[in-house]
Amino acid sequence: MTVTTTEFELTEEEFRQLLAPSLRQTNRRIVWLAIIFILCGFAGLAAGWWGDGFWPWFGVYFLIYGIILIPVHQRGQRKRVRRIFNETLSAKLPRVLRFDEAGVSATHPLGASNLRWPAYSHFIEADTLFILFEGPAAPSAVPKRALATPDDETTLRTMFQRFIGRSTFQPIKGFEIVASEPM
Repeated sequence: MTVTTTEFELTEEEFRQLLAPSLRQTNRRIVWLAIIFILCGFAGLAAGWWGDGFWPWFGVYFLIYGIILIPVHQRGQRKRVRRIFNETLSAKLPRVLRFDEAGVSATHPLGASNLRWPAYSHFIEADTLFILFEGPAAPSAVPKRALATPDDETTLRTMFQRFIGRSTFQPIKGFEIVASEPM
């Protein structure tokens, strides 16, 4: 069972999907931060209801900041992804991937690489691509548009479930350090 892709380059949208799992964690943090700001804003407004002073202004400030935090963050995130995409040479190189029982072979203008299946810790299937992870945070993308037929997509999914589904990431171990004998 072998699947070979046609030559492809990643698009900016595919690159965004490639980074989506790591961006999702950042988005959750920002949402929680916005919720905390909004709650502090309501608390400030409620405290200002019964008294004087800076509490109403404190509440208004935090309420406004909490409301605008999420859209501002999302806009900045889109700009950062675009900048990273434009600065990442490997994302723009045309490449051909070959999948077989031994692993994954990649051919691109800078050379070639071969990775065996145990190098991949897990995979995610998105709408338009497969995302393979080499360890916890090193994603690689396989666009579905680069596959020759719809049967190749099914075959590739089966291969990923068979080989990566059971593989676990094993870091390369160094050599053992032995203490020297006293002189």
